[in-house]
Amino acid sequence: MATITKHIGKMKDAGTRVAVAFRSLPQEPDYALVVSTDNLPSLYHDAMIDLIDSAEGQESNDLQTVLNRRQFPDGSNMLQTLHTNGYLIKVKTEDVHMMPRPGQTIALNELNDEINKLDTSAQSTVAPEGEDMTKTEARNLLAQAESLEEQAKTMRENAYQMDESLRPKRGRPVGSTKK
Repeated sequence: MATITKHIGKMKDAGTRVAVAFRSLPQEPDYALVVSTDNLPSLYHDAMIDLIDSAEGQESNDLQTVLNRRQFPDGSNMLQTLHTNGYLIKVKTEDVHMMPRPGQTIALNELNDEINKLDTSAQSTVAPEGEDMTKTEARNLLAQAESLEEQAKTMRENAYQMDESLRPKRGRPVGSTKK
């Protein structure tokens, strides 16, 4: 089973490979900022792909936050350099097809809709007026924990399907009881 790769897509008509720096723009949610990785100089291209493939890049939901913290090998800030040199391109979200796995695509606008649904359900844990911020933070932590538990269950089940011998057996392990 191939792992999911974030931030990588292709333009719908041209087929140009892109990295999605901004999934949507604040004032124009139907537009995104992408970087055509095919058009980058090799020094920038390799650093960009390394960043996207890194744990930090894959853990981030928004590539632009990581780009703003990292530097290209020449010492320049990645996000500022991409902007200054005109590599950030404004495109319609419907024209970008994300490629989370080989052979699988989803339109960026559809992906954004799904992410917004998840964000809306997470925002339902925001504190009602007058409630202590500690309680709100605790509620948010519990919501995150529940989400992580669901992910862990799914990952365990996938592992068991790959190798059934890893599934825990019922009952106590041999030799665990006193005689």
